[in-house]
Amino acid sequence: LHSSFHWKLEKVIAIGLIPLVSMSLVQGAGVSTLVDLGLSYTLLMHCYVGFQSCIIDYIPKRVYGHWHNRAMYLLTLGSLLSVVGIYEMNMGEKNNGSVSLTSRLWTSKNENVVEEVSK
Repeated sequence: LHSSFHWKLEKVIAIGLIPLVSMSLVQGAGVSTLVDLGLSYTLLMHCYVGFQSCIIDYIPKRVYGHWHNRAMYLLTLGSLLSVVGIYEMNMGEKNNGSVSLTSRLWTSKNENVVEEVSK
């Protein structure tokens, strides 16, 4: 029963990402804060559930015992730190959110890279 619930939760989260990603792509850096937070937290949940499945499959508790528990604790700790980071990125004074950060990173030019001039 638990694995059925886990599989359904994975699918619901993945389907929930479709409209959030679409809205972010259409609106670009001008996306609202709520959509940006929704996208970030839904993506984090998607990653958490996916990594949890990998830990359950490849580090089974019956074989590895306490290593399974440690991997789950590390995943949970990293996810909680990510929740704080996402909140700070979206609600901080100088930051405009993850979609704006992604668009700035995508369009920025690296000044350290020397471009070769073709002769």
